[in-house]
Amino acid sequence: MKNLDLIGMLLLATLVLSQAVVGSEKRVLSLESALMEVENTNLSLLAAREGLEQAVEGVRRARAGLLPTVTAVAGQSRNQSVTVGLGLEQFGISRQSDPFSRFNAGVTVDLPLVDLASIAAYRESRYVNEISEYEYQAVLEDIKLAVAETYVGVLRARRALELGHEALARAEELRDITQNRVDAGAANRIDLMRAKLEVSSAKQVVVSRETTVFESEHLLKLLLDMDLGTALELLPVKSAGLPPATFQDYKAILLKREDYLARLTEEDRARLLVKAAGWQRLPSLNAYGDYGYVSEEAFDGEEEEDWAVGIALSVPLFEGGKNKADKAMARSNLAAVEVRLREVEQQVRNEVDVSSRRLQEAESRLGLAEETFALARATFDYALDRFQNGVGDNRELIEAQLGLASAETNRTEAQLLLELGRLRYASATGELEIAL
Repeated sequence: MKNLDLIGMLLLATLVLSQAVVGSEKRVLSLESALMEVENTNLSLLAAREGLEQAVEGVRRARAGLLPTVTAVAGQSRNQSVTVGLGLEQFGISRQSDPFSRFNAGVTVDLPLVDLASIAAYRESRYVNEISEYEYQAVLEDIKLAVAETYVGVLRARRALELGHEALARAEELRDITQNRVDAGAANRIDLMRAKLEVSSAKQVVVSRETTVFESEHLLKLLLDMDLGTALELLPVKSAGLPPATFQDYKAILLKREDYLARLTEEDRARLLVKAAGWQRLPSLNAYGDYGYVSEEAFDGEEEEDWAVGIALSVPLFEGGKNKADKAMARSNLAAVEVRLREVEQQVRNEVDVSSRRLQEAESRLGLAEETFALARATFDYALDRFQNGVGDNRELIEAQLGLASAETNRTEAQLLLELGRLRYASATGELEIAL
């Protein structure tokens, strides 16, 4: 019995260790490598790619309407016909024929020669496929930007956590110094309580920032479809830099934006549909033919050739006003597409202008944050020196500590805003890949 218990404990220990090994899997990522694997790992992109495949198959299906159809036919039937209305019964002739059998086998071919409706459907499917490709690329660009922003967010969250630990270490050092001064009779217990309160506040900040790191890392793993238990080692971002230009060539930028190209192609499709609505009134011309053998019974050795060849012209005469309604709907759709195209043009220009302005703001803010941090650091060092030399209580030192922690946080946030501003500006101008 003891042996069984020992074996069970060993199995349990092995299971725990194996789970620990699996859970401790580590991935080393750079921003460039993360963006490279987005297309093959992000679940939203994988679903969008299936829609792109459906558009490709839609082109093939529409093209089938322009190609000949070939059908093999074989059948055996037993028939009896009745003739009415000829008055044959007056002459003693039966109106009912004798039963007879018929077997036929052959090939039937239909070939559209002139069918503008099928041609329009094929051209429309190609436009739809092109629009789907642009929309997929636009979604890919958006998700890449989201991954880049999240990646930078994780780095900054980790840096903020490091600053929190540094602030906690300074608070604990202040508490220890105050404790020593209280023991030596050079400070009172109020100073010590303030120092302990500062340590407690610094610990709360650390706990909060640990949660922020946890959430940002999980978001990055979700975007890359990674196991949530995977440990991440993120390499620093090597920024190529993309300063805002004083003059923006909006036309050139539009041609780099997949969302604009999608709407531009949609406008071409809408114009085609207006023409196609008018083509419904035009005739269509088809060729047909069939060739085979006919006999009374299948494989009775008495087969005879049976064939037919012809051309059919179809001219629509009256359709109850359907064509007129289709053309009005196509024109209305074209007007709506033109409005959406104008809307996208305005939206792209707005994104470029706003992202450029925010990038300039982020650059200025980072410079001010650096100056504030340098001043807060000098203030803290001066306050620490005064307290250690017994000049006053520790209130000004605690205030200086809080000011230094705030300045460090502001500088980190300014660096984050600068990186995000650079990424968003690059995305707005269609230069995200170049900026990285």
